[in-house]
Amino acid sequence: MELLNLLLRIKRFFQIKPWSPPLATEILTLSIDYKNSWKEARKLSIPFALLDLPEKQEQLVFDFDLEEYSHFAILGSAGFGKSTALQTFVLNMARMNSPEQIHFYLFDFGTNGLLPLRDLPHVADIVTLQEEEKLLNLSNESKESFKSGRIYYQNLVLLV
Repeated sequence: MELLNLLLRIKRFFQIKPWSPPLATEILTLSIDYKNSWKEARKLSIPFALLDLPEKQEQLVFDFDLEEYSHFAILGSAGFGKSTALQTFVLNMARMNSPEQIHFYLFDFGTNGLLPLRDLPHVADIVTLQEEEKLLNLSNESKESFKSGRIYYQNLVLLV
């Protein structure tokens, strides 16, 4: 009987893990009520990622605040989720803000991972690498806008 109790204690000891469970393979963003949410002031802080903090044994939602961080870059090799990260950013910004509050100009020079976003009412335009004339026109237009100071937060340019 003592041996059985000892074995049970050993089994329980090895079942206790000092770390949090791994992050899920899919992380879903909470749904929102568009009718009410889009009536509110523009929101530039959006849920963007799930942070895994093993030293604290916590997993927290990371809210990306565009006013705080202003510019950002997502870097990585092919297949490491850059397009997925930008899709998450665009979709959460679009969910939290009306098309009148925020617009996107998307430049996709990769695997066309941003093309599924083209039907969002927030997306003013998507330019791919194959659209050279469109790219030059939008690039020249952007230069003129920057020179004249006509670029505002509601017009976001994302490049893949």
